[in-house]
Amino acid sequence: MKRILSIVTIIALASMCHAQSSWECENYIKQYDVPSELKSLPKNKVAEFWWKRHWYDKKIDRIYSAKSKTAKRSMSEYVLTCNTIKSKIKPNKYCDLKYKGLLDKLNNIFNFYKIDGDIEVHINPSNEFNASTYPTGLIFLNTGLIEKLDTMEIVAVLAHEIQHFVGKHSLNHIYAANKKESNNKMWAELGGALAATAVAYSGAYNSTYSSSNNEQYQQNVLLAGHAFDRDAYLATSNYKMRYSREQEIEADIAAYRFMQFIGADPKIWICVLDKIAAMEGYKKTSKKDDHPSAVFRKKVLLDIEKYDKKKK
Repeated sequence: MKRILSIVTIIALASMCHAQSSWECENYIKQYDVPSELKSLPKNKVAEFWWKRHWYDKKIDRIYSAKSKTAKRSMSEYVLTCNTIKSKIKPNKYCDLKYKGLLDKLNNIFNFYKIDGDIEVHINPSNEFNASTYPTGLIFLNTGLIEKLDTMEIVAVLAHEIQHFVGKHSLNHIYAANKKESNNKMWAELGGALAATAVAYSGAYNSTYSSSNNEQYQQNVLLAGHAFDRDAYLATSNYKMRYSREQEIEADIAAYRFMQFIGADPKIWICVLDKIAAMEGYKKTSKKDDHPSAVFRKKVLLDIEKYDKKKK
């Protein structure tokens, strides 16, 4: 009897986890799906599919219009980052020449200049299976990636990368990181004040109040504040230049919808994620992880088909 109850419990828990996972996927699709107005554009309006997206992105508007110290600091860091990238990062002309045929094909599909005059797509001589997008509009496709994918798979990868740029994901992420650091600092200062209070008042136990006790308390608060400032910074500095879980999923959905938009099979992008999942060892991630695994990203995209049927 106990064994039967255990089996039933396991099955029930598995069903609950699956239901929660499906609910999470659907929630992401609802939140980050491409607006219907863009999906219904004429097929020859490829550039508009991308440059009109910012009309619907309220996150960027909030940062641009915000007057808080965090927003101003984030904008300053963003501008500084862009200027540094422009001065330091240069494309490899020989690689671009070698893969000129591919770059021309990609430009014929996307028409980069019409999407945004700052977009430049280049080939990076690296064996790593990866692509990277900079806030300036520079997009690099590694040779280790393009040599393992066919043209339409590369189109799907590039669509994912373009969403990172047009969605100003770097700016959004810097702003989120600065807010996180500010929150870390606030809680750290509270903890520092409590710790300093404990030290100061333990020294004053069974004695009368004196100015020296108060000075010691103030000094402890100051020292703790400096220490926690440093810890708050370290807790977020590595996080700043990395795309978040939500941004990766948003870019995935955009790539899937773009493939549909141009009349290609959207499952091409899912096939690319399959290859990435194999490289990751098919690892899974939880909601607490700041970066999603390819396994989870694939699940979100597979649920789009169910989502579309439900909406009809």
